[in-house]
Amino acid sequence: MSIGIYNEFDIVQNKVLGFHGLYEFLKEFTESNKGIGPKIHYLFPVLPILFNEESAAVIYSKNLKPGSFIKVLSEKSDIFSTLQIKMQDQSVHTLHCINLGIKCGLIGYDPESTRVFIQAKKNPGIQLSADYQKILFAAKRLGAWFAKMSEEEILIYLNIRF
Repeated sequence: MSIGIYNEFDIVQNKVLGFHGLYEFLKEFTESNKGIGPKIHYLFPVLPILFNEESAAVIYSKNLKPGSFIKVLSEKSDIFSTLQIKMQDQSVHTLHCINLGIKCGLIGYDPESTRVFIQAKKNPGIQLSADYQKILFAAKRLGAWFAKMSEEEILIYLNIRF
């Protein structure tokens, strides 16, 4: 049974789904980056990318080979052309999701380094819809890709600014 993951209203209201996507991104980024979590601003483009049905699907369909992220961007440049606007529009939601994770003790934030880190590594074993699983899988892949790029590359490739 699908729970209407890609209904825009549900996405904006669903902080748990948003945090779960950020958590999977953060976990994969950290594993792919020698145990170092991302700077907090790396989290802001994640939800607008994951909560776009087309971008989540295209990321889900790719592998982690070098160049896969660039291939996604070149194949579907129209999806990412409005990312800056979507990122700004969803910034409050992203902050609420981050705050939820911090208050629950699942993630932490170091204000000195501006890095976000995992505090709890165990996910509860619950049954998730295919759409939900696709979002989480795309979050993991995005985390691994971001970890392999410099901040400048992320800004240039996604045509965004932090």
